[in-house]
Amino acid sequence: KDVGNIEYSLTSAIKKVTQSEPLRVRFLTGHGELDQQQDISVLFKELKRLYDVSTIDISNGNLIPDNIKTLVIAGPTEKFSARDKYVIDQFLMSGGNLMVLNNGVKIGDGLRASQNKTGIEELMSGYGISLNNDLVVDPSCKTAQFTSGYAAFITPYPFWPSINGKGFNKDSVITRSLENLVLPWTSSIEIQKDRLAGDNANELVMSSDKSWLMKDSFNVAPDKTLAPGDQK
Repeated sequence: KDVGNIEYSLTSAIKKVTQSEPLRVRFLTGHGELDQQQDISVLFKELKRLYDVSTIDISNGNLIPDNIKTLVIAGPTEKFSARDKYVIDQFLMSGGNLMVLNNGVKIGDGLRASQNKTGIEELMSGYGISLNNDLVVDPSCKTAQFTSGYAAFITPYPFWPSINGKGFNKDSVITRSLENLVLPWTSSIEIQKDRLAGDNANELVMSSDKSWLMKDSFNVAPDKTLAPGDQK
């Protein structure tokens, strides 16, 4: 019916029928993560074409089964207990794969912004990755629509960095074909090379060299005049 992506569809079908056993992906729940039925339902549907996908709750303290290959932590907003972090660490030490989609700052009603500290950043720091509780501000940004009273207006919004061109790692199969990506209210990541677990750290996406960080006190109002910080 649609030959626009026939190569992908055919390759995916071959991969699925030639797997000796299904690859199991689990999305963590219990820490205010994104809801698979509402927030990320499209992602769930697409992943299920190739993988055995469902959710997992580790609040009972049990270790993650060995047959689970990948754990996804998507948008947590609540604290991880010491036991939770131990279970995740044991999963990684046993050869599992971990994908963390983390917001360093929470944006609430009325554009109220606050740090989002769940404890997952402490776990990741142990692996040499700093998930910072800040906001990237970039003149290379997307326009956004806001309302004020009965009026609506559209303006460039530096808290929505727009990635294009040189911002993508063209050596990676993940990002080399991407042309544009918008990251609303995104936080920075730093690699601690002296503590990095493993040999490689591949940067996939970077803001422009004119971007800077907003830390501690957040004012994300669209009419705010921003004074640039350390641009990099």
